[in-house]
Amino acid sequence: MIEKTRPISWIKAARKDFESFPMPIQTEANRALTVAAEGRKADNVYPPHFKFRHSPLTDDLESIGQ
Repeated sequence: MIEKTRPISWIKAARKDFESFPMPIQTEANRALTVAAEGRKADNVYPPHFKFRHSPLTDDLESIGQ
């Protein structure tokens, strides 16, 4: 059975930026978004290999005792 995938809803500025990417990048991103819309994880998507230890927001909260 073929699943019907929801279409991507774009904010105008985001779509304009996306369309400025080279076509191979757009194709891969569309594949990954389609897989995500179906509730799966694309093979070419990896978690970030870094963690934010400090940011201006968390540093400010620490300084005021939050």
